[in-house]
Amino acid sequence: MQTTTALRLYGKRDLRLETFTLPAMQDDEILARVVTDSLCLSSWKEANQGADHKKVPDDVATRPIIIGHEFCGEILAVGKNWQHKFQPGQRYVIQANLQLPDRPDCPGYSFPWIGGEATHVVIPNEVMAQDCLLTWEGDTWFEGSLVEPLSCVIGAFNANYHLQEGSYNHVMGIRPQGHTLILGGTGPMGLLAIDYALHGPINPSLLVVTDTNKPKLSYARRHYPSEPQTLIHYLDGHEASRDTLLALSGGHGFDDIFVFVPNEQLITLASSLLAPDGCLNFFAGPQDKQFSAPINFYDVHYAFTHYVGTSGGNTDDMRAAVALMQAKKVQTAKVVTHILGLNAAGETTLDLPAVGGGKSWCIPEKPSRSRRWARSPIPNWQRLWRVTMGSGPRRLKRICWPTRRILRMINRDTLLCISLAGRPGNFGTRFHNYLYDKLGLNYLYKAFTTKDIEAAVKGVRALGIRGCAVSMPFKESCIPFLDAIDPSAKVIDSVNTIVNDDGKLTGLNTDYIAVKSLIASHRLDTNARVMIQGSGGMGKAVIAAFRDAGFRDVIIAARNRQRGLALAKQYGFQWQPLPEGIAAEILVNVTPLGMAGGAESNTLAFSEAMVAQASVVFDVVALPTETPLIRLAQQRGKQTISGAEVIALQAVEQFALYTGVRPDSALVAEASAFARS
Repeated sequence: MQTTTALRLYGKRDLRLETFTLPAMQDDEILARVVTDSLCLSSWKEANQGADHKKVPDDVATRPIIIGHEFCGEILAVGKNWQHKFQPGQRYVIQANLQLPDRPDCPGYSFPWIGGEATHVVIPNEVMAQDCLLTWEGDTWFEGSLVEPLSCVIGAFNANYHLQEGSYNHVMGIRPQGHTLILGGTGPMGLLAIDYALHGPINPSLLVVTDTNKPKLSYARRHYPSEPQTLIHYLDGHEASRDTLLALSGGHGFDDIFVFVPNEQLITLASSLLAPDGCLNFFAGPQDKQFSAPINFYDVHYAFTHYVGTSGGNTDDMRAAVALMQAKKVQTAKVVTHILGLNAAGETTLDLPAVGGGKSWCIPEKPSRSRRWARSPIPNWQRLWRVTMGSGPRRLKRICWPTRRILRMINRDTLLCISLAGRPGNFGTRFHNYLYDKLGLNYLYKAFTTKDIEAAVKGVRALGIRGCAVSMPFKESCIPFLDAIDPSAKVIDSVNTIVNDDGKLTGLNTDYIAVKSLIASHRLDTNARVMIQGSGGMGKAVIAAFRDAGFRDVIIAARNRQRGLALAKQYGFQWQPLPEGIAAEILVNVTPLGMAGGAESNTLAFSEAMVAQASVVFDVVALPTETPLIRLAQQRGKQTISGAEVIALQAVEQFALYTGVRPDSALVAEASAFARS
């Protein structure tokens, strides 16, 4: 009897990592191990919907299924009914879209004993009977995990069709040397589609790709350039108007359009860009069963436009994917950004859209040292782990960041730095870990949230944590539990950084340093009137920085009368409870208004009228990078200073305090860009 550890679905967002014994293999079944599995957004949708998903059984709460359907592994034992076709030791991939005649069951969605998020599985007879178990002879395991995603792209390209002139016959596939448009196309599936359009059997003469994520768009532009047979253009989705896209097509429109985002406006835009006999493929699978969008039915009637949608490929598409990958025509390594163990797969699956980047790749037999292994920087996607598959022990080579560090590896000498916040962001974690790797420092950074600041600070001392960043709402409440306060924090009675020197905890404030530096670098007029809204720990740092920079006409807007008056008296400024009623040239928000994840995430810190009268808008909220206030100010043509700039500068100071190393400006810029991507 074979024991397995697997991630099982019990219901909506109910994923459990469990170890159990698989049933004995039957004559028509195959026992196998899973070496790699890539996580798919479809699994996130499946986990969100539970039994409401069309492929998940109604009794999943009592008969859980194993999730994951993009996997590659090794056959261990073969039931006698299939020994004529398969042997132990063979490497395999599975076409999860079984297309059973009587039910929608698929591995990773419907079966209790097979799925990619498991160490061992029993492959049921249905898989072999549908000819969906294929041997894999590629160089790496991880590429085997990407056969299924590539087959979905191939299936989509095969599903598009055009009319045979003078008949009702359809010519399947994209139009050879036609015009192809991919909207929202720099996610992992979009990148595979670009690769296939450039290197598959049918190539367009023009390929246009849009997306609103600039770092991803930049990555795609660098790694998927034009080919002799295909000219490619990459456009920022914010600037890709109908007129612009139509002009790129020479006024002809596009013969084939693939929509990779379930967005009503995007579909309507795509519909308006179809050439005569053009085909629109809605590739993105929506969760909303009522999702719909307006399309041009005039063109359906008079211009013979077509609409198709695909959900997965078939076995022929899988074979085509295998052939392309084994021939090295498609480079799937470029789409992987995360590597994790089975113990991190549940959390990552449930949070997959927020994880961002490209494909997340799981090694079920290799647990993560941390709950989730961080993302490799976009420029290094191609430097993916390569798991060799030759004779002898399998080994790892060409390890990308940060797995290079994790396997180098986290050990007893690794120094841990953390952050404590009411709602932790991701910037500091990515920023610090990126620099640790680039500078070869044996450090690790992790973000935490807590409701018990006293216990958390005691934990910093007890566990020998080297450094701790402190964010709202703990910048003042942490002070009583520290051993010493640096002058940078004492003057404003606010701490954002704790340094642990052999058990002695010292509180400092790098926010003050960052804000004062930004005031200077942005050349703010010290004669201007300033309105600062907020009186918390960060507010004190900002107020002190403006005073020390030479500003005298400053109004503090704070609802807390006692705190507001105290700050006004301490710094020689004015106070009023609300910002309305007084015009100011410089507006500064140091409240949580506009912070992602909060109850007031869409709330403007200042009225539109105040923004219209101002010259400079400064928002210290760092998440999201573009807050509602910053967005409005930019739309009005105002000079802006964002929280992202503050957090980057103060993070550099923290990094130097923790490590004793001060990175150069170029490396800091690189780390900041990565952390914001």
